Order: sequence, then structure tokens, then C-alpha cells
Amino acid sequence: LEMIAKVKGEQRNAALPIVMLTTEGQPAMIKQAKESGAKGWIVKPFKADQLVATVQKLTAPPSP
Repeated sequence: LEMIAKVKGEQRNAALPIVMLTTEGQPAMIKQAKESGAKGWIVKPFKADQLVATVQKLTAPPSP
């Protein structure tokens, strides 16, 4: 959570999407991370297609 706050605290990183890959799945922790600026949360173990789909969604250009 500290890393998210530090990275998102810099203006140049404001639009940078952060996805957390962690063993932590507590709802309170996920809420804190999202409030700090994380755009996604994937709990380990995860499947590769889940990670790929999340990255594609976060990096896709906005639809018109």
C-alpha cells in the first residue's frame, strides 16, 4: 500500500494503472489499495489468462 501511494503521489504517474498480485484477499486491504490508486487486484494463485485479461482491459484505448 505504501508503494501505491508513493507511485501515485507523483504527478507523472497519475494515469499509471497499478495491478496488485498478492496472496492477500481481505476486503479491507483491497479497499485500501483501490483508495490509494490501484486499478486491479489479483489474488495468488492466479491463472495467466486472468492476468492477461486484466492488463488488456487496463491498457485498452477508451471506446468512443
